[in-house]
Amino acid sequence: MHNGKFYGCADGGANNYEGVIYSYDTAANVYIDLYDFNTNDGCFDGGTGCSRLILASNGKLYGVTNIGGTYNGGVIFSFDLISLNYTVVYNLNYFTGANTSDAIMQANNGLMYGIVTYGGYDTAGYMFCLNPVTNVVTDIHDFNCTSGCMSHSPIGAPIQINDSIFIGTTNKGGLNNWGVIYSINVHTNAYTVLYNFTTLTGITPIGSLIKATNGLIYGVCETGGNLGYGLLFSFDISNNSYIDIHDFTGGNGGYQPIGNPVQATDGKLYGTTSTGGTNGQGNIYKYDLLTNTYTEIHSFNFAEGVGPYFYLNEVGGETTGIKEYNNNNYLAVYSNLDKITINYEINNQNSLFRLKDITGREVYNYHLNSSNGLETFNISSLVNGIYFWEVINNLSILSKGKIALIK
Repeated sequence: MHNGKFYGCADGGANNYEGVIYSYDTAANVYIDLYDFNTNDGCFDGGTGCSRLILASNGKLYGVTNIGGTYNGGVIFSFDLISLNYTVVYNLNYFTGANTSDAIMQANNGLMYGIVTYGGYDTAGYMFCLNPVTNVVTDIHDFNCTSGCMSHSPIGAPIQINDSIFIGTTNKGGLNNWGVIYSINVHTNAYTVLYNFTTLTGITPIGSLIKATNGLIYGVCETGGNLGYGLLFSFDISNNSYIDIHDFTGGNGGYQPIGNPVQATDGKLYGTTSTGGTNGQGNIYKYDLLTNTYTEIHSFNFAEGVGPYFYLNEVGGETTGIKEYNNNNYLAVYSNLDKITINYEINNQNSLFRLKDITGREVYNYHLNSSNGLETFNISSLVNGIYFWEVINNLSILSKGKIALIK
């Protein structure tokens, strides 16, 4: 969010059917199509497959596309929020590298770093550095997929450990050809394999790694592990210690995690699986780093959407509406088109759920007569916008948060 607005990319549709850059004003409930991507009629400004956008220190948005551009290998672009000018910063191509795997990121030195998944010297992708002042792109490291290769097919944006070191994963290559955790020193371009994935310790790492407040690195493997359904792992960069901290069990436990976990302000990790769970259509889970416990907090179903893709985001202290308010209980609020769903487990019975608009006016309330349950409400009469919810008992607020309603 920036200046009270969310910015993002849509992957298709709009005037050219190629996707857009858009803004959404949470106070005014206004959606604006800021720019239409176009690969038609000789226009080489990028196309579908736009990544997450980042707001750089120069006040511009940056992102990447998977196709389009002069060589149809995608582009790195910037978008000026003041002039609304779209600029192709760099054209990717299949000879020097094409198709980025995730968003670029800006390091504390002001430079931007990202991963190209195909092409490069050994056609296995490379890590690049973009100088946003000069718009010069530099190939820092070419991944190698020749005989005895270290790694290839990088996936996920790198994360910064300190001024020099970035780490990331590949989903192929390494000693076992199941991918590696690697580090790159951006000052010396030195590349080091830190860990080789195996079938028992997890294969097909997916999404980016994250660095938690305890100093450890966390990530997920889509498959492999003791049960073969994927796993959540930790990695200690100080001694290269890798630990499988949770094996997804399949069935009700969920499996095939998709996208990286996120650490919320409550200190817990949150993520999604693409299938399994109580309803068999994927779930949202949390993992408590203090107690090493895994909990499914929501199971998707056909009525509200199935097969969640990629990662969660935390907005204003709530991870997609999830608000922890003690060590044992939770309350989660989700919106889907004209419905709101509450999944709760609380100590207090006969509590009241209230929904307010941005003016503070109560627009909906419902009595939660039990200490746990799953409730769904029809809110088709409400307009799009940001709403604030709270659960109260005996005039005390047990939990509160906010949710975006976009129908």
